[in-house]
Amino acid sequence: MVDPVISLSIRCAFVLLFAAAAIKKIRNPSLFVFQLEQYQLLPDKWLRISAVSIVLIELGVATLMVTPLFFHAVLLGVLLLGVYLGAMLVNLLRDRAWIDCGCLGTEGEGLSYWLAFRNLILLTVLLVAVIPVTGRPLLWLDYWTIVSVVIATSTGYLGLNTLLAANLRSKTWWA
Repeated sequence: MVDPVISLSIRCAFVLLFAAAAIKKIRNPSLFVFQLEQYQLLPDKWLRISAVSIVLIELGVATLMVTPLFFHAVLLGVLLLGVYLGAMLVNLLRDRAWIDCGCLGTEGEGLSYWLAFRNLILLTVLLVAVIPVTGRPLLWLDYWTIVSVVIATSTGYLGLNTLLAANLRSKTWWA
């Protein structure tokens, strides 16, 4: 069993992650379809419906993550992160690291094994949210802790994305 603060912190952080990812795709749908096309994993006729489906799944995961149906949201989120991880690895093995990740981060950041590893970590952390929680009630300090953890992890995630994108840009600049 895990403390409810840990489970809620993870779930709230992933609400932000999936919602922000979906909003980014909604803001520029043609870019997202182009990014999907670059992966060369889907037939052209499936690109648009896949793009819409991914956005709806991300929004659904973000919405359900803080409801009693969070177990299903976590599993769907893990599945989605696993698909993203698989798509990255397939293209890295094809020597197609130059394509835009399509991740929530800097556009044009490309693919790297670090990004794949980051997704593996995200997937693993998200799985912790399905571990049953202890029955202890939440105190006011717990809510403060949850907000602090979400802010800290979001800041860390954005910082890591910035470093990964800068690393790729420096490699292409020196090449």
